[in-house]
Amino acid sequence: MPYLVAWDQVEFQTVGEVVDFCSQVFEGLQFMHNQNIAHNDAKNNNIMMDWSPLYPQPPHFHRATTRMDWKGPSKPRSRTLYPVRYYFIDWDLSKRYDTTTRKPLRLPGYGGDQTVPEFKRNERCNPFTVDVYCLGNVIRQSFIEGDPYVKDPPRRNVGFLRELIADMTHDDPSKRPTMNEVVARFEDIRKRLSWWRLRSRVSDKTFPLLLHRLYAPIHWCIQLSYIIRWKPAIPKHTPPQQSNPVS
Repeated sequence: MPYLVAWDQVEFQTVGEVVDFCSQVFEGLQFMHNQNIAHNDAKNNNIMMDWSPLYPQPPHFHRATTRMDWKGPSKPRSRTLYPVRYYFIDWDLSKRYDTTTRKPLRLPGYGGDQTVPEFKRNERCNPFTVDVYCLGNVIRQSFIEGDPYVKDPPRRNVGFLRELIADMTHDDPSKRPTMNEVVARFEDIRKRLSWWRLRSRVSDKTFPLLLHRLYAPIHWCIQLSYIIRWKPAIPKHTPPQQSNPVS
């Protein structure tokens, strides 16, 4: 298993990078659910990423802004140029359920995200719909609304996520989409995003709009260099090739 760092440790520069993140975590949770496995703790800090594409030198585990060898600051690179893979971690609450006879139910209050509506109502809950809520809440707090407790600001140019995330975090669990439906809906959203939108900047909304616009020419010069080099707007992670086992 690679050395992992927080998935949002490096700033997202473009909409395309956000789309890649959402695609990976949606498909990851979909895969689990299709095996009848609920993660049961799909919160923000249980998603991580492999550091190696983004950092020429590994960052220190205690102070991410410093290199592991303490010989200077760590300098992350662009996700567009160096695509990363995201991972779910912390499987101690995960469980495989038998869904052939009835919907699984469990007592509320488990996991780190205590904002789940079923938990607040103290009612028995379906762990799969809770997973959908928790993952939707990660994206809601990280990009759409922000989370003041961990100083995550809302982001610009991510309004296309709002309707899907609102459904994933619906108060009524019966009205939340399944992960198969989430992936299908997100793929449709993804197809409708123009190249211009995908390469647009997802700056911090607390960053003054005037400064956001003043930085725009620099951002688009960088994006033009990516276009010239045929770098796709949505990063495409290529898994490392594995050698064939020796017979």
